[in-house]
Amino acid sequence: MPELRVRIDGADVALGECEWVLWAPCGCPIGCALASEGNRATEELAWKGFYPNQRDIDDHKKSGFRLELMTRQHWSAEVYPLMLQHDCPHTT
Repeated sequence: MPELRVRIDGADVALGECEWVLWAPCGCPIGCALASEGNRATEELAWKGFYPNQRDIDDHKKSGFRLELMTRQHWSAEVYPLMLQHDCPHTT
């Protein structure tokens, strides 16, 4: 079976090399998941991986949460360091 591929920033990337990042309304990353594990090939499926029922998904989307698919390299360089911070820099 051929590996699924996605286009990110103009490049074809294997889904196995991608992460879904869950962003809070403030701009902090609060969760991540490998795109190739647990049937997360689409954004809709990724939402279901974070929140099992549609009501929770809808509530989070309305509140400003969002998902972003990115390469693991991008995640490692820019998002992972943010996730290591214990305090949200957007609140006082």
